[in-house]
Amino acid sequence: LWGGGSWRSGAAPAKRVPSPMRPPSGRSGHREALDKVPPFLLKLWEILENSVPPDGSRPCVSWGPDGKSFVIHETESFARNVLPLYFKHDNIRSFMRQLNIYNFTRVPKKANSSGNPHAVEFSHPNFIRGCMRLLSEF
Repeated sequence: LWGGGSWRSGAAPAKRVPSPMRPPSGRSGHREALDKVPPFLLKLWEILENSVPPDGSRPCVSWGPDGKSFVIHETESFARNVLPLYFKHDNIRSFMRQLNIYNFTRVPKKANSSGNPHAVEFSHPNFIRGCMRLLSEF
């Protein structure tokens, strides 16, 4: 996401933009499959789908260029401004431990798609932009 006020500073946090987390009606089989997806994965998907700042500036987290990974461009901003909107903490290490629990792999710096030496990139074969149905296979 693009940031906003920090809960720690006393300012109001950035307002989340709602995203369609469930498929349209008439596809109940897909809906039932998504009901079994762990909340962490749904929240991560929502974070990435809502990561484009309204002012066009670069987000602190985004999908990788090919959609097969995601990149945390600014870990401090992500932890301070995004994590508290979706989780009960702002601890980047806890977030990364959760990624490990779901077998996300960290993309080596040499292969990092962002070009930013401080960025952190993760991938998982069932976490691909535009393929929300794959979340049920975790």
